[in-house]
Amino acid sequence: MEFDKKFEALLTKKISLEKLKIEEETIRNWKERIEQSIIKSNDFRSLEINIKTVLKVMETRLKTLHSEIRALI
Repeated sequence: MEFDKKFEALLTKKISLEKLKIEEETIRNWKERIEQSIIKSNDFRSLEINIKTVLKVMETRLKTLHSEIRALI
């Protein structure tokens, strides 16, 4: 019984760590995309278009995550 609780705690911690690593990687990728948009943009209009593109990707990712959360509940 004690072993099961320790094992469950270990698995929970490992899953949480993996989720945080994935979240960190995702945020880093979005940050890099925005930085590249700023570097590549010649004017405010192109900057706006590039940032809107990144925001669409983020929105799509959020919708996917919400769907996955609903499926687990």
